[in-house]
Amino acid sequence: MDRLIDVLNDDYATLRGLKPKALTQFRLSLNQFAKHLGREPMVSDLTGVTVQRFLNERRGKVSVATAVKDRVHICALWNHLFRLRRVEVAPAAVLPPMRAPKRVPRAYKAEEVSAIVLAALATPGHVSQRPARLWHASLIRAAFETAERVGALLQAEWQDVDLDERTILLRAETRKGGYRDIIRPISAETAGWIAQLRRGAPDRARVWQWDRSETYLWNTFRKICKRAGVTARGYHGLRKSAASYIAAAGGLGQAASALGHHSPDVTATHYVDVTIAKPDRSYLSMLPTLSLGQPERASAAVDAAEAAQRAGYAKGKALGADGQPCPRRPAQDELAASDGIHADLWAQYRHGLLLGWGKAQDEAS
Repeated sequence: MDRLIDVLNDDYATLRGLKPKALTQFRLSLNQFAKHLGREPMVSDLTGVTVQRFLNERRGKVSVATAVKDRVHICALWNHLFRLRRVEVAPAAVLPPMRAPKRVPRAYKAEEVSAIVLAALATPGHVSQRPARLWHASLIRAAFETAERVGALLQAEWQDVDLDERTILLRAETRKGGYRDIIRPISAETAGWIAQLRRGAPDRARVWQWDRSETYLWNTFRKICKRAGVTARGYHGLRKSAASYIAAAGGLGQAASALGHHSPDVTATHYVDVTIAKPDRSYLSMLPTLSLGQPERASAAVDAAEAAQRAGYAKGKALGADGQPCPRRPAQDELAASDGIHADLWAQYRHGLLLGWGKAQDEAS
């Protein structure tokens, strides 16, 4: 196995138990590596210079986060081969670190979730012979109410739904990490919509059986958001929204527990929108108050300066409209004095006068 794609398919994926989605992500990274090289990447290509050249090229074409993901995938295979003694040097010894910038999480506000659900209820057609409006609306609302990833929800079966107790069991093997089942409550309205989807389906059938490509599902969701007048943040935005509102009501620990995170730091860094879960104290509240005198006096000074500039602007525009030349500096000060402008504000008056005279010239040309 000298080709990296063979190492991935025949060795690494099996030993690591990669799920189809993760395997696809690895293959995409290797495809990009192959485009850079102009051929299939080999084990012998795992050198610091070769891989870093590829990553530098990627950073010029895609986001840093995408380049970092490619680096993670290639280094995972590289470390695997290093442990098997098939390469002599580990990636950490020759590759410089690469970190993606940490973005502030952005979630849907409650009113945006409501708008998205309402737009979904207007979706025409059918999905797996079920009304599309109920299919999409119930999935979107369940994603918000359970704070679970949409991938796990799409694999939920009818045997996992208790409509009387209004709960959904999300099995470990369908969840990221695959280590723990969780049971999440859903609202009575969501349970009612889900009940209308069953129509005699067997227990082992999926609740939200999707009959098209995965890409089409995301595109449909974006169209629903567009109809709702909401910026699309994907289904994952619903998980972030739930995390943010739970953190606002019950604290970061509750939000981490709801999302199944071991560390609240992960929840805070990647999921909680601080515009929803606002901190008790902001950094601004911790700073001392600046002493700038009386706010009323400061405001009055600003108003006076603006008034002087407006007076100058009116004078300059009138002079320009009459075809008179722009006054020189001494004449400008005399005009300011004649208009009752205090000497401290003559500079603002002169500035306004020049702007007004120039505006008159533009309008005349």
